Amino acid sequence: GTFMAEPHHVPHLFPSTTLIVDGNDVSLDLGVGTFEIRERDIAWVPNAPSSPSSPSSPSSPSGPAERLVPLRSVTLSAIATDASGRPCLYLQIDDGLSNGELSNGELSNGEHAEDPLEVLSEMYLVFSSTDDLHKAFEAMCQGALRNPDSDDEDGDNDDNEDGQA
Repeated sequence: GTFMAEPHHVPHLFPSTTLIVDGNDVSLDLGVGTFEIRERDIAWVPNAPSSPSSPSSPSSPSGPAERLVPLRSVTLSAIATDASGRPCLYLQIDDGLSNGELSNGELSNGEHAEDPLEVLSEMYLVFSSTDDLHKAFEAMCQGALRNPDSDDEDGDNDDNEDGQA
């Protein structure tokens, strides 16, 4: 019971984590950064470029952007393997944009605009060690308990969580 006295949730930080994002039939490897599991959201912060003097990528001097996802938007977290067979943390993200509210650029092809499943994006996080992977998965489970989905508050899914504290 000593955990209840903790006033602030300390974020879990996992450096050297590779992020691969899957969405709309596009798989994007965003490289290595720090994965953070906070009290109400998760974040992936890309590492600063190791060689800023390198002119190899003038198109994106700032590199990949930080990704921030509210914990209650994570509909599924699981330990899986990525396309290369590496153990990873698989996250299914529901952006809550199932009414076609995506930004105009993402609907330019117009093919999938009506399909609500298209807003489900997937994230694969490859950690530097399986130890970090299991710690992150545990932290994601704890985060899900701290941030119950607003749709579940009518008691539908609470039956199996009683008495397990």
